[in-house]
Amino acid sequence: MRQDPRSRPGSSNNRFRSWLASRSRSNLIRYAVTAVVVDRNGDPQVMIRGTRANRFTIQIATDKARAVILSGVDSSLFLHNRGDIRMEMDHVDGILMLEGGVRIDSVGTLVGALGVSGAPGGEKDEPCAKTAVAAYVDQLDMP
Repeated sequence: MRQDPRSRPGSSNNRFRSWLASRSRSNLIRYAVTAVVVDRNGDPQVMIRGTRANRFTIQIATDKARAVILSGVDSSLFLHNRGDIRMEMDHVDGILMLEGGVRIDSVGTLVGALGVSGAPGGEKDEPCAKTAVAAYVDQLDMP
């Protein structure tokens, strides 16, 4: 029987979790952030929360990432392009139209999203997320 690739010691999820943990201890230490990776269905796969990040950052980061899955674009672009429906979309359970969610692509296909919350403003959350994805995306072994 084949083992679930997400539970392998060298799997993408475990490597990404380790990578996020190292980043939260070094480069992102100046902000108390939470980072959440969701799959192409919007289901959380990996979450790491800084020790100073409050519990609400978990849901906000998740909802930012889910906005990416819904729209197919980074959450800041979704907000910019469809600001006219922001009020309605923010009432959809599990979606927040805020900066801080970015696409995770593999071979040009959307495979997930990373949401970051906790920096003082989405304009600071999004660069954290983009830096994380850009540094890690080459190591993905997603199907």
